[in-house]
Amino acid sequence: MMLNDRGDLEKIEAMINELSAIRQNVLAKDRSTLRTYHSMSDIARHYLRLRRIRESQMPNMFQDPAWDILLDLFAAAMEGKSISVSSACIASAAPPTTALRHIEKLNRAGLLYRHGAPDDRRRIFVSITTRGEEMARNFLNGLTATTEAFSGCS
Repeated sequence: MMLNDRGDLEKIEAMINELSAIRQNVLAKDRSTLRTYHSMSDIARHYLRLRRIRESQMPNMFQDPAWDILLDLFAAAMEGKSISVSSACIASAAPPTTALRHIEKLNRAGLLYRHGAPDDRRRIFVSITTRGEEMARNFLNGLTATTEAFSGCS
């Protein structure tokens, strides 16, 4: 698309403003639910830390690299961050070949997707899909509700 005049730039700016307004409405609607984006990210990150503590106490007993990748992508999405494939592999706490196998499995299941970096097409990023985000959010909401109910017991 060639930009020939100021009118084209103004149209693009209007579209960007419209998309931004739509995004703000979606975020406001989502924040009115059980948890805000930021706190959902905190919950996901805390859960991942608990998994690492458990793993340090019982090495090689409980491994779930796909779930760790999905939760890391969920937290990153809530924080507005991009995750490279290599970072997702690290988040899995599994050997790189195992992590890559799980990334492909999550991709085939429609829970994440791969995309190139906008400034360097050699770098590949992974992002959570709406379906994956919904799955992680439902789990974390259930986890939070259960934890809150348990902490209310005496």
